[in-house]
Amino acid sequence: MSTVAQPVPPTLECGRDLLALVEQISEGLPPADPEHQARCSFCQEAIARLKAAFEALRDLAGQAVRTPRGLSARVLEQLRRERHSVLIGAGVGGRDTVSEVIVSQIARRAALGVEAVQHVSVVSESRQDGGVDLDVRVTADLGPSLPDLALRLRDRVSSRIRELVGVEVTRIDVTVDDVTLDEDTAADTRDDGT
Repeated sequence: MSTVAQPVPPTLECGRDLLALVEQISEGLPPADPEHQARCSFCQEAIARLKAAFEALRDLAGQAVRTPRGLSARVLEQLRRERHSVLIGAGVGGRDTVSEVIVSQIARRAALGVEAVQHVSVVSESRQDGGVDLDVRVTADLGPSLPDLALRLRDRVSSRIRELVGVEVTRIDVTVDDVTLDEDTAADTRDDGT
């Protein structure tokens, strides 16, 4: 049977644990053995070096860091390249596209127009066939049938995107993340014992 040797913590020439001194200085803790530290030249030298190192580190941490020239422009350009678009038309004059962000905003506003929907978040994804898939997450009033609500939401969102953007919504996944209770509905659920 083989055993794995545990690493030996670094020690000073006097036998004191160096990591304990590092923790003492970095955390501002009192010495474990104040009498030994007061008379031990090894501990005093280590403490002096550690204090100097931590002071240099604090000075460095306090210095302002300058952003490299052009970094913001490079980051924004990368974000623009990664933003996906939906092709809404191609003709003699060129290609027409709209950002997936805009499609999501249109879908969100359309979903908010459905009665009983209180909060909406939408993520859209363009498809190779020119359509768009949507992931719609809602908070709705408790009361109307949730499957009926999802059906009304799908109808309204897909027709609004078709109307404003001119693309087919190929899939809408609806998730009801939460429900809200008005006072009447809350009283009804208490009376029913649900």
